Amino acid sequence: MVGVFPPPVDGPCFMSPVFASGRQRYIQKIDEGGNIGDFWTPDVLTMYGDLIVKVADEEDTSWSVGDPALFAFRFSLGEIEIGPKNDIQERLRARLFSLTDHPFLCWEIAGFLGDEELRERAMDDIRRKFPMSEVTESGESISMKPRTQPQII
Repeated sequence: MVGVFPPPVDGPCFMSPVFASGRQRYIQKIDEGGNIGDFWTPDVLTMYGDLIVKVADEEDTSWSVGDPALFAFRFSLGEIEIGPKNDIQERLRARLFSLTDHPFLCWEIAGFLGDEELRERAMDDIRRKFPMSEVTESGESISMKPRTQPQII
């Protein structure tokens, strides 16, 4: 594992660990058992590979199919936690209070933690922050659409 690939946001977020073989960069596919099932190179990694945040030299780490999957979370710029799922879950639980200003992220974290109560609270926060929107969740995504306004005649 040589680095992490950030989404286009500056705040706290999940990140994708990036693996290397020679000059080629890869993202892990996680199997149902929570292990690395395969590696692949998505187009975004090819097009924006210069955005990879380097965290290790290629020689330092070696990962293979069947190894436990790695997860990464950025709490702030320069503060990235990387590790197996249990480790990242523990770190997120310990610092959840610092993320409550980000209800969409809290909803995503709740799914990662398997915490339905937290997920419901996050949905309530989202609905409070966006009262003019109809907010629904479907599986692992949230959708929002404007509420229809009554016509004044």
